[in-house]
Amino acid sequence: PPNLVSCWLTLDDVDLHNGAMQFLPGTHFRSVEHGRLAENNALLELGEEIDESKAVVVPLPAGGVTLHHCQTLHHTAPNKTDRQRRAFAIHFMTPGTRSMREMKYLEVSFEQPVLRMRV
Repeated sequence: PPNLVSCWLTLDDVDLHNGAMQFLPGTHFRSVEHGRLAENNALLELGEEIDESKAVVVPLPAGGVTLHHCQTLHHTAPNKTDRQRRAFAIHFMTPGTRSMREMKYLEVSFEQPVLRMRV
């Protein structure tokens, strides 16, 4: 079942111009198909058009947090400023959660790196 909650913790002030998180309210009630699309590298396909004008931009100060359901459609636009937009993405899930791709249980591993960074 879709039982994951995502936390986005900002390390810098974020707004519309440097890529604050945007959400489409109510989309967590829809059914989505997961899988990488070849034409645009998206991770999921809704099979219908999305009205992006309904997206809600959530500006946050450094240290601010958003929490959202795993099926809430969300994204960050490109950073169009000379300011940084650093954040941690933390996912909370119940024990026994399985990978959608392989239907395998996600094991706790202390051998894999905890942090990933893209500069």
